[in-house]
Amino acid sequence: MFSPEQAKSSITILAVDDDMEVLTYVVAALRNHGFTVLGAHGPALAIQAISRNKDQIDLLLTDVKMPGISGPELAGQFLAIKPELMVVYMSGQKPDPSIHFVGMLSKPFTSQELVGAIHRRVASRATASPASIPPGTESLSA
Repeated sequence: MFSPEQAKSSITILAVDDDMEVLTYVVAALRNHGFTVLGAHGPALAIQAISRNKDQIDLLLTDVKMPGISGPELAGQFLAIKPELMVVYMSGQKPDPSIHFVGMLSKPFTSQELVGAIHRRVASRATASPASIPPGTESLSA
């Protein structure tokens, strides 16, 4: 299992949101906690970042609902080319009970909640056997 310090120094996060205020907050909060973070304002810029940096990106932190392509669709495209990618979703929308996203972070959230979600996601990957849990889908519940 990764310690919080190992997680900070060893993973690169791509944060994606179509709300610039949220994106700025997320990127700053994660960087302030020692993470390497790339920010993308919306899915089109995320796709560009992925094409340029796919080997460096370990975790996708994405808004669920964005114009053009949803966060889950973006994650699906990225997982198709990098199956070991970890994914955390964030959303300010009231969850639809018919749709379940594992690894969901509800907006608004504090920087501590954000960092905690990232640590849990990284820890769940480190302790899970790849055959038992589909890539990108481990639960964040503590």
